[in-house]
Formats: sequence, structure tokens, C-alpha cells
Amino acid sequence: MGPVSKYLQTSGLHFKVAWQMDEHAVDQLNKIDVNYLKQKAENFAINTNELMDESDVLNSLEDETTLPVLRVAQKKCLAGESSHDERPKDEMQCFQASVLRPILDQIIQSMTERFSKNKQLVMDSHYLDPRTFQKIRIDPKELDGGALEKMSKLAKVNECSLKTELIRFANLFPNLI
Repeated sequence: MGPVSKYLQTSGLHFKVAWQMDEHAVDQLNKIDVNYLKQKAENFAINTNELMDESDVLNSLEDETTLPVLRVAQKKCLAGESSHDERPKDEMQCFQASVLRPILDQIIQSMTERFSKNKQLVMDSHYLDPRTFQKIRIDPKELDGGALEKMSKLAKVNECSLKTELIRFANLFPNLI
């Protein structure tokens, strides 16, 4: 389980930090170096084979450490024509196109759909965190610039009155605990 997943399951979750961690994770997924990933997978396969060689029980098993080279049927086309639906000749390119890229695209799309659509709501809920109340008490201008805009629209409440009530509540909060 990755650091973002662990953090999202903590009880002291800070919304802004969680949002930033998610954005960073999506950026890192977009920048994945396929050669680095391939090297890590090969090292894993080699290490697994070494562990299996040391074990008597698993001695008869062997994992493949490279992608299998498959014989590719050539598409017939007329002289001078090129076929656009040919399978890549390199096994690594084929693996990237048929396995790696679809998986990464699905992960990125899922994370983006879950968090990006709700960005403004997550940022607004940050102001409802009691840890943010002290900042609001010290500087009520913390709520300027679009803060609580999405929340006020969803609740069908005047944005200005919502901010005023939050400032009032933030000032009363230390007396409540």
C-alpha cells in the first residue's frame, strides 16, 4: 500500500495535504519511466528465481525473466502500402501498448475522476477542519478568494453569510472544547 493510500485512511487526515499527495501521485504516474519499470520487473524475476533455487520445495519451478518472443504473422498488403494495424515487432513495445499503458491510464483516470471533480469541495472542506480555525481567527481574510464558494452553492446558502458564520464559529470554538 502506497503512502497516499495509507494517508487517506488515517484519522487525522488533512484535506489539503491529501489533495496535494493525490496530485503528486498522478504526476508521478504520468512520468513513469518504462525502462526503469522493466529493470525492476527483471530484477524481481531474477531474485525470485534465486530464492526458488535455494528452496527444495520450489526447485522445480522457474519464472521467466524476459518477455517471450512470439512469432508474428505478417499482414499481406500490396507493394508500397503500409498497414497501420500491425502489431509492434518489439515485445517490449507490444507489452507497453497492450498491458502497461492501459493499466496506467486506468489508474490515472480513476484517481483523476475521484479527486479532480471534487477539488473545490475538498478545498472548501479544509476550512471546516478545527486545525484551520486558528488561522481563521488570526486572519479572517484567509477565507477570501473563492473559499467556501462550492460549498455555499451546494448548500444553497449565501457565500458571504457562510463565511461570516464560519468566522464566528472559529472564534467560539476554543470555548467549546
